[in-house]
Amino acid sequence: MPKEQGGDGSPEDARLDRVLAASKMSDRARERTRTYIEGLCGGSGRKTVRSIAASSRPESRVQLQRFLTGDACADGPLGDQLALEADGLVGGDRACLVVEDVVLPKKGTTSVGVARRVDGATGKRANFQALISLSLAREGQIVPVAIRLVLPREWIDDPAKRLAAGIPEAPSDADDQAAYEGDQIVLQEIERLSGLKVRFGVVVAPSHYGTVRFRETLAAQRVRWVLPISQHDEFYQRDYTFSDQGRSRGVVKFHAARKTALDIIQCKKGQHMMRCRWSDKYEPVMAKIEDVSRSVMLREANEIAIAQDRVWIWMQVNGRGQSDWWMSNLPPNTVPARLADAVRNRWLCRDEIERVKGKFGLTAYQGRSWVGLHRHALMVCLTVLWTFKR
Repeated sequence: MPKEQGGDGSPEDARLDRVLAASKMSDRARERTRTYIEGLCGGSGRKTVRSIAASSRPESRVQLQRFLTGDACADGPLGDQLALEADGLVGGDRACLVVEDVVLPKKGTTSVGVARRVDGATGKRANFQALISLSLAREGQIVPVAIRLVLPREWIDDPAKRLAAGIPEAPSDADDQAAYEGDQIVLQEIERLSGLKVRFGVVVAPSHYGTVRFRETLAAQRVRWVLPISQHDEFYQRDYTFSDQGRSRGVVKFHAARKTALDIIQCKKGQHMMRCRWSDKYEPVMAKIEDVSRSVMLREANEIAIAQDRVWIWMQVNGRGQSDWWMSNLPPNTVPARLADAVRNRWLCRDEIERVKGKFGLTAYQGRSWVGLHRHALMVCLTVLWTFKR
């Protein structure tokens, strides 16, 4: 996990220098970027522009405010270099790209994207900004690479609000609603990271991202995914009595009737739970895995059901008897430990985001600008990168 930054000339400083050198910022903007990041690292109070300026130079508050809401042309190269540096630290085939929802409680209605809605984590209605974080995670080490705002419906339908907050217009060939939806934002970010050659083996996301469009788009990009499910979700169970002798390899038959995940897992009598150990410091879990399909296509000639959407489902049970249910399109020969590791990375990312919200001031932005909120979030990601130690 990230730790405190090193001194001058440390690898952490060289890492930040490389990121700033790759941006299109002026020397003055780079100086203010470093001042802002140092302010986010220092102190234990609320990390507002006023407190950051007070820790450096009191007269720089207006300059930092203008820096946050200024031209956003440098944010793209800065974000790309952030992703490349994160890839060098924790990227690889065993790394996970973890998508997590971020809730920033707010008072009032003028901050960009604020609306009263249901918080998925608590199930209660509250006033907050909804953001999405994407983080690279491997073996418990986490670096966020992007944080994006999700607009509620009332903001999408109100051009005056969008204009006042400086929200960019959706592309002419895209629907306004789809352009600001969470799953579309995640798909755009995954496409951007893939174009940068950022290495990750699987995408782990919350259950509401598991739409058909989301899964099919990732499958078209040859991206593997892991998604939580309910034990009551229905699947086609594999028919293990079917023999593929004399037929092409890889042909798998599934039963015609769908069953719930709970029924499929429990009907495997005699199948023992497999122990998946992460390490001595983490709680081991027991897992039971089953090969299923969400949709099948029948070929009339020989009545073989060929899976179009073949996935794995598995149940994990911890030492307290609590169970979680998951679905993935990872290859059939994937070892159970990798599935368990993907789930573990999601929980660790959730804890890391909560830490970042408090320690590095992700919740502290008080402006009303789209550019300002995203630049503040980018500075927070750069702060995590700067303080990261292997």
